[in-house]
Amino acid sequence: MPPLHQHFRRDLLDPYEIKMFGAIADGEIYLRHIPETYEKGHTLDASDFVLTSAAFEWEFDQAYPSGVVKSEARVAAEQRASAQMDECINQSSGKAKKILKYAKKSIGFSNLESKIIQAGRDFHEMIGVFGEGLYKRNDEEFSYEVIGSRLAEQRNDFAHGNIDKDFKGAAILDLLLLRYLVYAMQLKRIGVSAANTRRAINELFGLMYYLPAEDGDTETVAKNTEISEPNNETEGNADEIVEAE
Repeated sequence: MPPLHQHFRRDLLDPYEIKMFGAIADGEIYLRHIPETYEKGHTLDASDFVLTSAAFEWEFDQAYPSGVVKSEARVAAEQRASAQMDECINQSSGKAKKILKYAKKSIGFSNLESKIIQAGRDFHEMIGVFGEGLYKRNDEEFSYEVIGSRLAEQRNDFAHGNIDKDFKGAAILDLLLLRYLVYAMQLKRIGVSAANTRRAINELFGLMYYLPAEDGDTETVAKNTEISEPNNETEGNADEIVEAE
């Protein structure tokens, strides 16, 4: 197997490399999720999950400053709920009033699950081909709804202090996909095309897909018979599952 590219090739970033460096210098691109060493980049654990999910939420806020896109019916329903909550607050006092004010903040709140569903669908052109192969190889369903729900549950588990536990089910696959998604969001934000973003992710993670040469062609011409993100096993210690050999 050829060596992994631990960087994005300049020709894939052209002519946006200066813009990318400027964004990094100005703190406009989240970098804390990037592994500190080559070896660390090939293992996944609770700390990787926390950093990658934080990177995703930060990038999501840049891409969607108004939050998850909602239908007019949803917005209207939230407005009615907010008005009804105000009535309850005005009629309450003491601790009950304080609790109701806190509860009101949840109206319209975009949680991690809804953010992943939104971004997954919107960036499917860039990461979909990798996700389809990753989940198919591991006999798991590839659905942004399922992925979003599972990642949210996994984060809640870690948030409650269970950082010594293994990943639940296919959550480790979800974390791999979330890594691809973060890079896709970052590259799109500086202007890199969908085709070059796919190539950059393909090379960075050593995924070995044969991708079309022309931008705008979203179909995969062929795939290597081996996809090298994780092993076929999706259970067990997360440290034992690697992205590429």
